[in-house]
Amino acid sequence: MKQRIARFHDSPNALSGARGLARAASWPYAAVVASRNWLYDQNWLAVTQAAAHVVSIGNLTTGGTGKTPVTLALAERWQAMGKRVVILTRGYGARQPLAYGRPQSPDHGDEAYWLQCLLPDIPVIVGRHRADNARRAVEDYHPDILLLDDGFQYRRLARDVNIALIDAERLFGNGALLPVGPLREPLSALRRADALWLTKTPCDDSESRLRALLREAGIPAPPIIRVPFEPLGLFRLSDDAPLTAEALADAPTRALCGIAHPASFERTLAQLGLRPRQTLCFADHHAYDETDVAALAASRVEGEWLATTEKDAVKLKPLLSGPLAARTAVVRLRAIVPPLDFSLNLPL
Repeated sequence: MKQRIARFHDSPNALSGARGLARAASWPYAAVVASRNWLYDQNWLAVTQAAAHVVSIGNLTTGGTGKTPVTLALAERWQAMGKRVVILTRGYGARQPLAYGRPQSPDHGDEAYWLQCLLPDIPVIVGRHRADNARRAVEDYHPDILLLDDGFQYRRLARDVNIALIDAERLFGNGALLPVGPLREPLSALRRADALWLTKTPCDDSESRLRALLREAGIPAPPIIRVPFEPLGLFRLSDDAPLTAEALADAPTRALCGIAHPASFERTLAQLGLRPRQTLCFADHHAYDETDVAALAASRVEGEWLATTEKDAVKLKPLLSGPLAARTAVVRLRAIVPPLDFSLNLPL
């Protein structure tokens, strides 16, 4: 069901001839969003100022724009420059939500745990109330930079740089607000952005299409920057050993993912030269369990490889063993982020 809804949200022609009906269906949500933003714009809702530079990475649409890989890439860059970084994240989809703390398992949020595994020396602080957690993180870790993951709609914490990510292929889907479309806010909210980053695999015309949509909405375009995602390669789940696509080429292969937009994963596999015989798609943030593992084992053919994402791998690793773990290949992606220079006196 979620995948059918996502396809409807992503289709620019899905609402052909029914724009008025779509607006009516989205009106209650639109009214809440507009009221909340107005209260912030009028300074009637309090905004917390953190004693550190705050850089927000977010988006205007639901899921799948690449916030976590971009957050990872920026944190790695600043750490290499000698900056103290703390990542603040809500821990979306957590089965055991934290109020304030570093994730110790996927149950505290799969993306948060993935970030913490890849960045062991950078505190990833999970908790819904990120403005309060920013204050505590400053006291505990004395960061130069607070990196706010999925922060575009979280207006309670002031930020120095506000970056909105846009999937270069999907853009704004059918252009409608939730629940009819993928938009969390109307396009006018992009006036708050210091830059728009076109992520994943920017199409030749993605920037021109984006500029046209912004012109149509009467929105002055902030800087638009292409941020491609590149596969780093394949790594075996059981021992993290590097693999080559050739090692999988002559064996039967299935793809396995629980992400917002499986088609992007399939395109990455194609970039690596892999053509899975089947793609097993679960809902975004799917919590794998023993039933899933038993089904995988029962349907596995001799010599088969599974190919999965890093986000799924952190949840699958505790569950898989034997041939399933030894013949599961994890695809690693990295975002190629630009230097941040918005003349905001940031230590970047």
